[in-house]
Amino acid sequence: MCGHALLASLLLAAPALALGPVAPALALGPVELERLFPDPPPGWDVVREMPEAADAALRARGMRGSVARHYTRARGRVSEVCTVELWSFELEDHARLAGASLARPDWRILQSEAILILLHGVRTERGVGARRGLVEGCEELGEQTRARVAAAG
Repeated sequence: MCGHALLASLLLAAPALALGPVAPALALGPVELERLFPDPPPGWDVVREMPEAADAALRARGMRGSVARHYTRARGRVSEVCTVELWSFELEDHARLAGASLARPDWRILQSEAILILLHGVRTERGVGARRGLVEGCEELGEQTRARVAAAG
């Protein structure tokens, strides 16, 4: 997954969460997450990544698994990518803590129950170079994904 090792290391560095009794939340495994991605908008293509189950260290932090979709499009001299990652946790509090640990200035992190939706992108223009950040349409894909997660709950 794009940046998965870096993000996992940040999550593992975060303080452990001490929880009392909590109500169960929507917590899906990595394969179940795949159905939550919206179809690509007109003019966009999709690159799918294989779902990943969390390893033992991440499971100890409440993570169940993750999967990503890279929505891509070409616009003349410009190529754009919007990456939407879904990370599933056992509890909403696990997801909340992870979201705080993973925050980046050029990303948007949404939460719906025990699912984190990580949005990040890059815009590359010939002769100019690459610029990280959310591209046009990326936030809308994130909101569509959040609505699909909420409907699954």
